[in-house]
Formats: sequence, C-alpha cells, structure tokens
Amino acid sequence: MTLRPLSPIEARALGTLMEKARTVPDSYPLSLNNLLLGCNQKTSREPVMVVTEAQTQEALDALRDLQLVRESSGRAAPEQRALVPLCGCFLGRRIFGRVAGSF
Repeated sequence: MTLRPLSPIEARALGTLMEKARTVPDSYPLSLNNLLLGCNQKTSREPVMVVTEAQTQEALDALRDLQLVRESSGRAAPEQRALVPLCGCFLGRRIFGRVAGSF
C-alpha cells in the first residue's frame, strides 16, 4: 500500500491519538468524542483548529483505509468507538507506511 500525504485534519487526528497514548495512557483507547476534544484542544496545538465531529469521522475513516488506525475494545463505553494508532511504538507494526525495524 502506498502512503499518500495526510490532510491537515488527518494529521491532527493521528497526532492527537499518538500524543494521548503517550501522555495520558489511562484514557486509552480514545472515543470519537475524546479524539474530537483533543483535535480542538487550544493548548499545545499549532495551528489551533476547529474540527467538527463529521470531519473527525471522515479523517478517521481515511486513516483506517490507510491502515494507520484501527478500532479497538478497551476502556471506552461499548457504544463509543475506541481508536488506536497502528504505530510500532504503540500497538502495531506500521509506522507511517514503514514496517517497524526497517529504518
């Protein structure tokens, strides 16, 4: 699979998932609502964005198609989607289109 450049919202969503996995692992995996809040966070974000739930969902669908995120069961309520990045440093073997260990 060829990795294409990410849109700004896709990059923000993936970055937020990765950041939250490292900084607040107890809140992991994230629900769609928690990811939306992280994407719209006003501190430690450049540029500050105002992303809608629909835009976040669209970005996640694209990231899933690129095999960069997956849904997972975990601490999120059963009716919420739980999202985790597929990064070698966290859960899977893919790191932005490269197989872990191939650097």
